[in-house]
Amino acid sequence: MKSLDSRVALVTGASKGIGRATADALAKEGAHVVLAARSRDHLATASRELVSLGLKASIEVADITDPTQADRVIKSTVSQFGRLDILVNNAGMGYFKPALEMSLKELDEMWNLNLRAVFVVTKAALPHMIANKWGAIVNISSLAGKNSFKGGTGYSATKWALRGFASSLMLEVREHNVRVITIFPGS
Repeated sequence: MKSLDSRVALVTGASKGIGRATADALAKEGAHVVLAARSRDHLATASRELVSLGLKASIEVADITDPTQADRVIKSTVSQFGRLDILVNNAGMGYFKPALEMSLKELDEMWNLNLRAVFVVTKAALPHMIANKWGAIVNISSLAGKNSFKGGTGYSATKWALRGFASSLMLEVREHNVRVITIFPGS
């Protein structure tokens, strides 16, 4: 028996990079992995590859910056599998330039994906984890959430905010046996 047999995991930004690798690792540990991202083609490829290895995977095409789509992903996952045990908030993006060169549109895009979408998806997932008295929320941040750097004013701000959100959330949900973990990968 694998460590995550019977668990259901949702990974945002799962079509490539860290999200894809995380989805692969969770599936290899026995979880049914729901891969969520905007690109149907990349998601379909990732899912096919996992299924070809005898692993459990499905896809949800969504732009999680849209609260309606984010909520749909959670509802669809729970409807299909009866539960949601693990949420990996991986979707993210960054513009790296000095504050004077950054547009408000670029800043808003980062805030909407790197923090607001995390809040929306997490808020939709939590009632299911609390009802099951078990859950894990894993936030993929960045070392930029601990260390400032030139050209990182907007991006670092979103990652520091994610760190604050996650730290406070952990205190709010631990009594329900829901863990909140934040990972700070480097470049």
